[in-house]
Amino acid sequence: MENIDGLTLEEIKELILEQLREIGLDAEAVEVEVRKGPSVVLSGAVESAGDKYLIKKTIMDIDGIDDLVDELVILDEPESFENEGDIEQGGLLNRDGDETLTEDAFEAMEDGIPYIPPDRPLHDEMSSDIEWKKNRKKRK
Repeated sequence: MENIDGLTLEEIKELILEQLREIGLDAEAVEVEVRKGPSVVLSGAVESAGDKYLIKKTIMDIDGIDDLVDELVILDEPESFENEGDIEQGGLLNRDGDETLTEDAFEAMEDGIPYIPPDRPLHDEMSSDIEWKKNRKKRK
């Protein structure tokens, strides 16, 4: 953990950029502005939410920086739903056009079919007949 006591605003900025380089992030993609306080303002674009988190954590770990304004943009943010059908399927898309989905977890694992969890208990699970439970245990 670094300490910024006695450093100028420009020296604090250089310290931050050095810390970002040390953790393997592209420091040139992030614009760092250090204001009195010291307060740090981040802008620019990062590759992922993970990178954004690492940048913020790294800066907040520097002793003496208590205020961080985050204006970073994530380049690979998930796309929003493009049509109502996507939302009706719980946002799970099979972009290959294959309509094969299953509510059976075992089938999904064995056959590699996308799994859609049921929205309510299946009829078999509500049945008083315990044979289905015995058969289910055999599948495991």
